[in-house]
Amino acid sequence: MIELHDVAVEKPGLSRPVLAGVTLTLRPGERVAVLGGNGSGKTTLARLLNGTEQPTRGTVRVGTHDTRDAAAHVAVRRATGLLFQDPDDQFVSVTCEREIAFGLENLAVPTAEMRRQVAEVLRQFGLELHRQDPPHEMSGGEKARVALASVWVMQPRILVLDETHSLLDRRGRERLEHCIRGLAPETIVVQTTTDFESARAFGRVVVLHAGRVVADGTPATVEAQLTPALLARVRRIPVRAGATAQPHDAANAIAPSSAVNAAATSGAAQVPAAPLARLESVEARWSSFGHEGAPALDGVSLIVRPGDRVGVLGASGAGKSTLFAVLATLLAPRRGRIEWTRTAGGAASLPSFVFQFAERQLFSETVREDVAYGLRESRLDPVEIARRVDQALADVGLPAAEFGARVPFQLSGGEMRRVALAGAFAQERPLVLLDEPTLGLDAEGISRLVAALDRLHARGVATWIASHDPHFVSATCDRVLVLDAGRVVFDGSPAEVWRDADRAAEWGVEVPC
Repeated sequence: MIELHDVAVEKPGLSRPVLAGVTLTLRPGERVAVLGGNGSGKTTLARLLNGTEQPTRGTVRVGTHDTRDAAAHVAVRRATGLLFQDPDDQFVSVTCEREIAFGLENLAVPTAEMRRQVAEVLRQFGLELHRQDPPHEMSGGEKARVALASVWVMQPRILVLDETHSLLDRRGRERLEHCIRGLAPETIVVQTTTDFESARAFGRVVVLHAGRVVADGTPATVEAQLTPALLARVRRIPVRAGATAQPHDAANAIAPSSAVNAAATSGAAQVPAAPLARLESVEARWSSFGHEGAPALDGVSLIVRPGDRVGVLGASGAGKSTLFAVLATLLAPRRGRIEWTRTAGGAASLPSFVFQFAERQLFSETVREDVAYGLRESRLDPVEIARRVDQALADVGLPAAEFGARVPFQLSGGEMRRVALAGAFAQERPLVLLDEPTLGLDAEGISRLVAALDRLHARGVATWIASHDPHFVSATCDRVLVLDAGRVVFDGSPAEVWRDADRAAEWGVEVPC
């Protein structure tokens, strides 16, 4: 059993507590979703449950142990397995196999039994082929499965998953749900989420808002308790009507969006815009300790054009993040080439890039400094830099007056992602690459992001978006590419992908409900 009594958590520099007056009891066998928007206190609550964070006031008890009791720390953390929001934060080993074995080694499990358990968990989570892969170089979904397997193998009595579902593709979520069903009946499972539809799968939903519990009960009970404003904040965006573009060979150019074409032609005969970049037969591989892995991209040929509204889909490990790393010039092709169009001044029209785990690209002392960083080397007037920073923060729902002086690392995961998005938007480059931009964002954040992308498109900016979220892709993209094993297997409109659910499932692509 877990008991929280009148728990408050306060942090320096914040005008209100992160959690305030939280009282909860979690009983053996319960499956509990902790639901709330960005900044509501979900991650802090998750970390309280295994003693990673301590309350400023009140008590947290895991079984018979008070988490503030230093003598009980080992027992509390042995009982409570916590999967962090960013899996990289808990990796300590150089291979997937060693990462999963690490906890068992610390528990002094005999070698033969350890090997048996590791082999079983590798199979259970579909990681057999990644046994010797470095966890830090895997895709986001694969990282989540490795981190989950490394917690799972220690058989905790309490499993706390911080936004884990949002990191996984459909197959990964199905594996997770299957494994949860196989847990011992008395195991407590706690999952934080910003999405009410994900919370419906749990028997109990606890809703946090501004650090307080505002609803607690079954999904139906909670839905009836919430105000329309709060309910809207934890519902995903609707699917818009699909574009009417027709499919064509994957090696051909991606056509500009119809909206940009219309604005550019104004009734005149359409002249295709010069491409921003060309990829020709690109092969890319990640390497570790001098050893190259299998191709993450295998013979990809594409054209990037101004005004593109392109979604990049595929299962975890299909090559989406690798494609973006190549486009962002962070990874050089092993074969083939990428050619960027030069500007009038002779510079390449390189893109802005928001990483899959966007908090990794934050490093300044304040939010305002971080968003402005990419503009400091420009010759822009300071007044123009300030204008762009203020506009970009407003676009993502973090007004400069409230958030500009905040320390980025004291924000919630979703708020940090918004800061990274603002930094990319402020640069006003001709192409923006967004790798899983909706991870950790609540419905308000997603709606603001959709509106911000519409403003970019109105200026002719191209956006390429890698995502597992079919609703978001439908709302923001005219065309989609599907990657499978490093190859482009489909190039067409979103509606055409959704139309053939069986084929989409073979590629690990979700179809919107």
